[in-house]
Amino acid sequence: MYNNNQQNIFWSNYKWLIIIGVLFLAAVIIASLFLISQPSQPTANIGPVIEEKKTAPNGLQAKLYLEADKLEFSQGEEFTVKILLDTNSYDITAASGFLAYDRDKLAVIKIDSQNSVLTMAAEEKNENGVVSVVRGQPGDRDWADSDDGYNGSGGLLAGVVFKALAAGETEINFVEDESRLVLDDGYGTSMEMSYKNTKIIINDK
Repeated sequence: MYNNNQQNIFWSNYKWLIIIGVLFLAAVIIASLFLISQPSQPTANIGPVIEEKKTAPNGLQAKLYLEADKLEFSQGEEFTVKILLDTNSYDITAASGFLAYDRDKLAVIKIDSQNSVLTMAAEEKNENGVVSVVRGQPGDRDWADSDDGYNGSGGLLAGVVFKALAAGETEINFVEDESRLVLDDGYGTSMEMSYKNTKIIINDK
């Protein structure tokens, strides 16, 4: 029987394969239902059909960035920091945003993913000064299209509501090793990433 530590290690090592597998299965089910609903039509014998896989080139870069309504707050004030993503015109099926913050300066009130551009939740938690959000969207293994998954800029992954605790200057930063966008290629390929963090100023009441 796994203990909690073993379960955490298993999830950390295999979460992307699990997420991609679930998303691919969802896409297959949706496609199957669509095909069943179509009227049958006679087709010509055109020989075997060979599926062409579009291979993602190297160097596809995407962006994760943080945005707040303002950057200066008073002690006790609550505010939302949005985790936003830019896929650089490529289709993705999953994204993760891990944010590190100073627990002496800030407290997390809640994680709000109600308006996320990715509809499937895999992980949302706040633990030891790190907020983690992992979400997905069914795709079709074609990273160059825009009819499934998510393709766009300014897309909301989630909003994190913080409370300002102590006066001073503090930063909210991406944990870069864990924060990524995953291409819709069926292989869990992580894009090359750039990040924009945010700095918060907390004033005395």
